[in-house]
Parts: sequence; structure tokens; C-alpha cells
Amino acid sequence: MDKKTIDNIVWWIPFKKLRNSIRNRLYNSQNKNLFFKRINNIFNLCKLYNLNIENFNDVNLKPILNNDIFDNKNFNNMTINDLIQYIKDAFDIEKLEESYYLLEDEYSKNMFVSQIIVRASKYDGLSLILYYSNSWKYYDDLCLAKTDKTIEINNSKLYLYDLSKLSFSKDIKLYYTQRQLFETYFLEQYRYKNKVMVEKDDYIIDGGGCYGDTALYFSYLSGEKGRVFSFEFVENNIEIFNTNLKLNTQLKDRIKLIENPLYNISNADLFISDEGPSSRINKDGDNIYKSISIDDFVISNNIEKIDFIKLDIEGAELDALKGAKETIVKYKPKLAICLYHQNSDFYNIPVYLKSIVPEYKFYFDHFTLNTWSSILFCKI
Repeated sequence: MDKKTIDNIVWWIPFKKLRNSIRNRLYNSQNKNLFFKRINNIFNLCKLYNLNIENFNDVNLKPILNNDIFDNKNFNNMTINDLIQYIKDAFDIEKLEESYYLLEDEYSKNMFVSQIIVRASKYDGLSLILYYSNSWKYYDDLCLAKTDKTIEINNSKLYLYDLSKLSFSKDIKLYYTQRQLFETYFLEQYRYKNKVMVEKDDYIIDGGGCYGDTALYFSYLSGEKGRVFSFEFVENNIEIFNTNLKLNTQLKDRIKLIENPLYNISNADLFISDEGPSSRINKDGDNIYKSISIDDFVISNNIEKIDFIKLDIEGAELDALKGAKETIVKYKPKLAICLYHQNSDFYNIPVYLKSIVPEYKFYFDHFTLNTWSSILFCKI
């Protein structure tokens, strides 16, 4: 039943309160059926795809983690009832539905449900339906931009890449990993189609600056009049960040680095586990940093506007958004918020944002074969 049919069923009920109550129950029942129907359809599509993976000769999927990504052991014995139970165990399903129905288009809903299935079932094979070779066939092209220069950090090696050598050329040089460069610069994980993106002259909050890849990307897109305010507090990350800024003199003056973790309040002592790019708030952490809120930063620095906020801060996204409430309500910026650090963020973050800016339209996308890089996009 669609909305019009439900309205036709209840219109004759004489008491308004009773009529509205029955209408809402029918709406909710219908919505629940549609939500679970989509779960079932995508689950069956994933199973079909996995069963026939060898027959898809025209599709050359590229695993980026390990060779076991194609291992379907036990997967094909899982039933839809098993999956629904997995989802109920991992999520508050009523809140999950509420978040799902905030999404604006079919693509967002399909990607959202697909990623919920992956996270709840723990089967990497279910991700395969999300990724086709039309994007990943270009992954190896990044080798054309790779130089012999390296930096050792956190027990790993970063290579210097010159992106001007590529067909989608951006005049940017930086030390980073091939996979993460691909996600930021080619897949453009902080852009949703042609609907939510950094534009010329934008002022941007870059929450989770890491090695400076997103700050440089945002600065390139926003142009000479744009500004990027990048928040990164881990010493080793900052060292690489500053090295990468020096390699890009045409962009560095538009980027301001703030060496504090984002939080809902300023000047709180936060215990942090220093894990390089994955550093996060942890009560058992050995390092203490002073927090800053986006609202306080914007006010104290007399920033005239904020057009775009990106947050990838290892599970502190909701706290940072609460510390940005005044900024978000006032400027209604475009948002790109990572949800993948904890399951509850898949519903708590969209519901919170809807409560403070009812005009927001919500979109969702995912950019890896595992559970990383699930991103909520918002715009008015």
C-alpha cells in the first residue's frame, strides 16, 4: 500500500486522534515491510552474485585487503532469518529504520542496506556487490605517479606521489599510501555524485587531517578564495602533514592546521590512544590533549562562514557535531560524516542532524570492500 491508499482507508474514521493513530500505524507497518523487503532483495542479490562469481568474466573485481575476500565459506548456508537476527544483534533496528527513511534516493538506500548487511553478517563476500571494476581498474594507474622517495612512519612506508602525472591530474604532490590516495582523489569519497561536494570559494572544516591528503584535496577544489581548517593532533601525523604542505606551496597558505582533537566542548582533557591515523579517544590512553569545539573555533577566529564539514575522527563524530550545533544551524553547511567507526552512528548521527536542521537532505555512500569509509552526506 502506498500513502494515498492508506489515506483512503482511514479517511472515514470520525475521530481525528484515532484516525491519525491508525494512519501512523499503517504507515509504520508499510515502512517496516519495505525496509525488510529491501534487506531481503539485496541479500539474495549478493548471494546470487557470490555463487556465480566465476561466471562474471566481464567484471574484474580488485580485492584491496587480502586474497580471502573472495572466500565464500559458510556464506551460502546463511538464511535471511539468520541475517535479520544478526542485524538485530548488532543494531537498534527501529532506530536503523528511522535513519534509513531519512535517505533521499534509491542509491543511498541500497548502499546503506548493503553496508548494514556486511557489518551485521561479518561476511566480506557480501561487499562484492558494491564494487565493480569500472572504478578499480584504474587503481594501478596510480603507480604512474609513484616516485622512489619514501618516508618511514608508524612501522610503514609512505611513497611520494606526483598526481600531476595522471590523466585526472591535480597539481599535488604528497607522501601517502596508494589505496588511500585512490579513495580520496579518484573515488572522491567526500563527494556524493554531483549533489554534495566542495565547491569554489568554500570554507571547509577538515576533521581528521591525518597526513594532509584531504586538506590538499579540499584546498585544490575550493580555489584561491577557499579556506581549509584542518584538525589533527597526533605528533607523527602532523610531521607528515607539514611535509606535504611544504610540497604544495600553491595550496599551503589556504590551509590552517589546528593541533587539537574535536569534541563537544573545548579545553577538556582527552585521553588518546596514539595509533597513528587511527588514534582515538580512549580512557586508558597514555596521552592527554586539550579538546576544541567547532563552535568555539569558528567564533574565536571570527570565521565568516562554513560551507562544508568533513569528519573522520575515529568514533568522535557525534561529539564533534554536538560541538558544532550553532555553526551547523547558522550556516547549514554541506556535510560528509563517517559513520563506520561504531554501529550506533548509523542512526544516532542522521537523527541528530535531522533534529537540528530539519531541511537537510540525506545521502549515503560507501567506498571500500570492507567496512571502512561509510559516509553520510547532507545538504539543504
